[in-house]
Amino acid sequence: MTAAREEHGSEHLDVLVVDDDPLMRRILLTTLSHDGHRLTAAADGDTAWDHIQRERPRLIVTDWEMPGLSGPELVRRIRAADGPYVYIILLTVRSGLDDLLEGLDAGADDYLTKPLNARELRARVAIGRRVLDLEDRLRHLADTDGLTGLFNRRAIDVHAQAELDRSSRGNAPCSIALVDVDHFKQVNDTSGHDAGDRVLRAIAETISQAIRSYDWVGRWGGDEFLLVLPGSSPAEASSIADRCCRGVRRITLPGGSGEISVSIGIASVEPGEARELEDLLIEADAALYRVKGTGGDGTAIASADDAAA
Repeated sequence: MTAAREEHGSEHLDVLVVDDDPLMRRILLTTLSHDGHRLTAAADGDTAWDHIQRERPRLIVTDWEMPGLSGPELVRRIRAADGPYVYIILLTVRSGLDDLLEGLDAGADDYLTKPLNARELRARVAIGRRVLDLEDRLRHLADTDGLTGLFNRRAIDVHAQAELDRSSRGNAPCSIALVDVDHFKQVNDTSGHDAGDRVLRAIAETISQAIRSYDWVGRWGGDEFLLVLPGSSPAEASSIADRCCRGVRRITLPGGSGEISVSIGIASVEPGEARELEDLLIEADAALYRVKGTGGDGTAIASADDAAA
């Protein structure tokens, strides 16, 4: 998955409505349905918290006073959790300044008093959508490599760590593949840095098309790329890497002269195995340089010797 593939500024939101009053829930759902949002409802704060952890809604409209987990307590839990920003509108019959400040201090973004005005509620949700769209655009810029449009090193590192953590907790393997452009200095020296930039962009696009929709690719630095391949055994990762190599061979230098190729080193973890990304990168790098030693343009899977290197 590249940075460019992520959705930003989606027209409709995943909205969670939380209220212990069935009639109020129905009113909220009916009002917000006019704007085409994807709506879910919860009857109390505890049920809402379970849903939030599973589904990650982007906007929440929640009552203040509910059995179990109250609205402000739910807001505090959301703010303490990791993940994309959630816009929260707090509903209450309370109208005093101290109540308003308490709700905002808990982490709510907006505050509406009951009885509700339907037009005002829809307008406040529209404001929330604009805030979330802006947050998504800023996050996209922060995560994106300016030259290739792929994830930058910081962002792909985050995704790699997350997939390795998921693999260590689950029953599926995970592989990473380190990609290095062969003889890239020669490309820059003979054809110029503009040509080198065009080659990197072409390789980024080629790799993005060669991987699966749930894989991740980022620019690791210079002429290196990192692939994160969830659920892939070494053999499966090698097949994906071979596909990348074949695609890159079809790229030609500006002006039609010369050939482009890459060397790829692969390192993997078994299901339930806890490994550090740094160690896997060392192994993948050693495997990559075994390919380089035989002339490049190929792939290698890390061996026990690479792990000990």
